[in-house]
Parts: sequence; C-alpha cells; structure tokens
Amino acid sequence: MLRSEPTHPSMCKLAARALVLLAVLSGSFLVGNAIAVNFNLTVAKGGSGSGLVAADVGAVNCGGICSGVYPSGTLITLTATPAGSSQFTGWLGPCTGLGACQFTINSPTTVSATFASPAIGARPLDIDGTNSLDALTDGLLVIRYLFGLSGASLINGAVGPGASRTTAAQIASYLADVRPVLDVDGNGQADALTDGLLAIRYLFGLRGTALIADAVGTGATRTTAASIEAYLPLGFQSIAFSSTAPADATVGLAPYTVAATASSGLSVTFTIDAMASGVCSVSGSTVSPLPVRA
Repeated sequence: MLRSEPTHPSMCKLAARALVLLAVLSGSFLVGNAIAVNFNLTVAKGGSGSGLVAADVGAVNCGGICSGVYPSGTLITLTATPAGSSQFTGWLGPCTGLGACQFTINSPTTVSATFASPAIGARPLDIDGTNSLDALTDGLLVIRYLFGLSGASLINGAVGPGASRTTAAQIASYLADVRPVLDVDGNGQADALTDGLLAIRYLFGLRGTALIADAVGTGATRTTAASIEAYLPLGFQSIAFSSTAPADATVGLAPYTVAATASSGLSVTFTIDAMASGVCSVSGSTVSPLPVRA
C-alpha cells in the first residue's frame, strides 16, 4: 500500500533556501521556478600597444573594467579602439579579424584583443624584419613561439641576415603583437600544430593538399587550401595606386582606367562605394562616369 508522507512547511522553506544558496554559489539565480545562469566575460588585452575595448551591453569597458557577468544567451558586441599610434591587430577567442567582435555568451568566455605599437608593416610574417619571408627563419620563429619557447631557445639559428629584430626580447614582443594574425585557420586560437604548421609549410612552398593535411583546427573558418593560401602571408597588406583619376572625371565624361598593386602580390579588385554609386560605375579596372541626367 502506497502512502503519502506529509512534509512540514518549514522543511519546504529550508529546502528552498538551500536551493537558492546552491544556485548563487554556482553562478545561477532563480527566476520563478526556473534557474537563470550567468557567465563571466573576461577581456584580455595584449601586445605592446594600447587601446580600449568596450561592450555594447553590461559593464565591460577595458580601459578600466575588463570583466563582467552576463546572463546566458546575451548577444554581446565588443569594439576595439587603438590609442595614439597603436594599431589593433585582431581578436582571439570567439572572434577573429579586425572588425567588431559579436557573439552570444553561453559559457565562461575570454576574448583576447591585441594592440601593437608602432603599427605592424605590410608583411606581418616577416618576424625578424629582413623585409623578406623565409621558412627557416620566420616560419621557424612562428612555430617555436607557438610551442611556448622563449629566450635563446626561440631565436637560436633562426634570425636572418640583415634582420632589424635580432634579440629574443624584440622577436617575442613582435610575435605577441601579431599573435592574432598567426591564427591562420581562423578558429580563434593560435596553435603550433595547426597555425604554426600551416605557416611554415606555406613558407616552404607547399600548396594544395600538402599544405593543409592534418593541420586545420577544430572550428576553423578557413578550411580549404584555397582559403589558407589566400590568407597567407597576409594578415595586413597595403594597397598602392599607380594611377590618378583625371581632373575632369565628372558625370557624363569619358571612362578612365585605374591601377593598383597589393603588397601581398594578390590582384586588386575595384568597387564603387555607396556615395559614388550615383555618379559612376566600375567594370574590372574601368571607371565610367554615368551619363548626365536630363
């Protein structure tokens, strides 16, 4: 025979209080009969430069406040603003690249933001500063750094002739500045056995399947040989125009040709921004002022 034992009201209150205490200790709180979970967001700034990282919601303004607590499921947008002559070189963690960092927080999260000073040049993988790229110097320095080597173990036999960065301290500082660029596969982490391997293989001249085999990390956004080859050895590049628009390039006049080169050696694609779309168009490298409207 089944029996239902009465429960004393005070026992229910004690149990409820214990549950609330347990929820608070575990980073959660009760909303009605449900448990709402909070997670910590931490912003870690790195590099030799300085700058501000601010969130669009909550208290994070780093600067001064570099962590905050957010309810699970909160959509957060972080923006990075370099100070003075510093350059923002990118995110690691839930975001990559140079734009705003937007993600939904569902677990304790650390976002890395790196600022370099002075600004990084057009060839960020020129680690020793020889104005050239070499597997046995730059590639070796990258993979050693990502394996955690420092001091003499980092640079021995891996600094090229004519290098502008020759000491372990100089090279380690530079590598810290470009660490986000070293995330070759775009998964938010810079790892020796994926990104480091991809970089040194590329500098040795490997392409296609030989470049990426067993070297693309979990969660990567660049997963094909083509996308990896397009990224390396870029990170940052400069564009130099070798043409000048004619002084009379106005509505209704003749088309003209534009020309530019990228420091990466890749071809340059020309587009018209929104402000100019009403007065001209572009096809390949030919810019055509639109006809005069009646």
